Amino acid sequence: MNGAYRVVAVEMDERCIEAQKQIQAAYPGRLEVIHGDAMQVDERELIGDPGDKDIRIVANLPYNVGTALLIKWLTAENWLPWYKSLTLMFQKEVGDRIVAQLGSKAYGRLSVLAQYRAEARKLFDVPARPCAAAQGDKLHCPDHPMKRNPIRQTKRS
Repeated sequence: MNGAYRVVAVEMDERCIEAQKQIQAAYPGRLEVIHGDAMQVDERELIGDPGDKDIRIVANLPYNVGTALLIKWLTAENWLPWYKSLTLMFQKEVGDRIVAQLGSKAYGRLSVLAQYRAEARKLFDVPARPCAAAQGDKLHCPDHPMKRNPIRQTKRS
């Protein structure tokens, strides 16, 4: 966290909160942990007046809300948005749809929305690998390993 003035983490899973609180204790005043649903969080209220702050949203999103959160952030009422960029981890198939070009098989509604308001770029592929959950815990362990990739979206002016 050397580069960030402040980090706000929204975490729904109680099992992850304790680890984040340990990090919070190591960086007093720089990490705020919110136990809640990211779909219900009002980011503008959390940030306040962004002024000239360099705000970036970075998230490893659960597959079941990733697209919904992207749409929430891309359809902000007052465009240009209050953030500089989004760097979000998606299932590979969703990432492919976000960056798809006109005429390709993956091109569709999500491609249009994502590319209308932002420059979308796939950063790299994360290969599928079996989940190594401790003691049989199925937290974030899909029945089948999936490929993922982070997508960076930078606002268009």
